[in-house]
Amino acid sequence: MNNGNEPIDLEAIKTEWMEGIKPLTRQLEFTESQALRKQIVTKFIDTTHEYYPQYCYNYGCFLWDMLKKELYDIRLIANTDFIRRRYKDLQSVYLQWDFHMLHLGREYVFEVDFNTLLANLNRFPQDLYIFDNTTSWLIIQTHEPQNANDFDNWIIVDPDGKLSK
Repeated sequence: MNNGNEPIDLEAIKTEWMEGIKPLTRQLEFTESQALRKQIVTKFIDTTHEYYPQYCYNYGCFLWDMLKKELYDIRLIANTDFIRRRYKDLQSVYLQWDFHMLHLGREYVFEVDFNTLLANLNRFPQDLYIFDNTTSWLIIQTHEPQNANDFDNWIIVDPDGKLSK
């Protein structure tokens, strides 16, 4: 038992985390991952934001903090129950994350069945970015509540209304 004086083995934690995720996902090749990630950043993120350089150097910033102003104004805040009910018909989606301990999610994109993801949400890091091959919408799960209700930690960005159809 660790009494707080012993160092924590972060590599063991990372390995255990990835072992829980691997059977549920398919990791895309690096080139494909980077292309999708670039599309998400281009469409949704304000790269002129003061935090963006810090994000690029992994200094504790999150992409969802830097949504483009016009998208921030139309975003929808939701809780997990709403996500489960509203988007239950989604199937294969892509996934990336900003969790600093598991940097792999900043480099690679993973494919996963949406309902499998929701059923196993506790296996995944927070600060998830979920999208499909059109990259026209984005569902984000954050580690912070987005309003006064502590359970509303999901952001939905759907500027063209394609996710709602």
